[in-house]
Amino acid sequence: MSYLVCHFGKYKSGNVFGLQKHNQRENENYSNKDIDKAKIALNYDLINQGNINYSKKIKTIIEANRASQRAIRKDATVYCECIVSSDSSFFERLTEDKQKKFFEVALDYLKDKIGAEFFVSANVHFDETTPHMHVGFVPIIENSLSAKKLIDRKFLREVQEQLPSHLKSHGFEIERGIEGSKRKHKDTKELKKELDREYENRCKDINVAEDYKRRLEDQIERLELESEEKTREYERVTQILSENSLVMYQIQEMEFEPVMFSADKVKINKVDFERLKESALKAYTQHSLYATVSKQIENLKKQNEILSKESKEYYRKWNSALRDNSREIAKAKLMKQSTYPKCLLCKENVGYAGRLNHPARQNHRIIPMILDNRE
Repeated sequence: MSYLVCHFGKYKSGNVFGLQKHNQRENENYSNKDIDKAKIALNYDLINQGNINYSKKIKTIIEANRASQRAIRKDATVYCECIVSSDSSFFERLTEDKQKKFFEVALDYLKDKIGAEFFVSANVHFDETTPHMHVGFVPIIENSLSAKKLIDRKFLREVQEQLPSHLKSHGFEIERGIEGSKRKHKDTKELKKELDREYENRCKDINVAEDYKRRLEDQIERLELESEEKTREYERVTQILSENSLVMYQIQEMEFEPVMFSADKVKINKVDFERLKESALKAYTQHSLYATVSKQIENLKKQNEILSKESKEYYRKWNSALRDNSREIAKAKLMKQSTYPKCLLCKENVGYAGRLNHPARQNHRIIPMILDNRE
């Protein structure tokens, strides 16, 4: 028998952009190894035709439905998400049409429960290990923005009871979780593992990007210096050639005589001839130098533009990854302890290497002792 997965999360405005990028697959690369990029095209949104700006839609919904005119607190919850799924075997038994119907029926129930006008998106993902749906909505109840009032224990209990029954009435063989179970939510454990892996991968990615950005900046600086040096060299040589070259009036003042019995030859003073020849050679040198240096400077400018553009793009990716990483690390640190080890001094901690939100205890040792014939 398969059980329904239905988990609610509450988020502040600072988390919205990261959730948007994840849900709509806007990133180029993903540290989550479960995401198959070849299957991203299979994903779809049951509410929107294409990608949207979450923040703008949330703002529009709040302005249209919130009665209070007071400014919203910076730490207020403005967005909630419900993840709907089941185990892999459940979806393997369904055709593609039935899988889509499953998510549509679940979404219709949530719309009736919360209010269709408050929904932002319903992204269905088929590119991970198990199909699932991220249903996003603004927590408005009685014209008030309040996730605390909307998603209380009574609300969660009703959803856990009513949604599986609603799905069963549409022909889906699925049950709710065991009522009153003391087991911790499995998603939290998996999310922590994923965050640990993502933290390590992103640190590596950020270090690589930062190192590459630094090398690009060094190349740009070298090209700029080389370009300035070429320009100065051209100006210096041009100045020397100009100072030593004949000007137009000097050439016009040179005297010459026609050669007898020759229509295309003239006699000219030998000194003037040498001056003319030298000036011509200098003019040719100057022209060649101008063409060469101009081409070099143009090439350097093109390289500079390409490297500058590449550097800006790497900085943008690096800064985006760092911003998203900081948010998720902060979220992970606030999570309640729910996995091994149970405490800092228990025997399971002996030699434990630690993780993101649990310190290492490699030096922790327990020494067995017998007191009153008991160990």
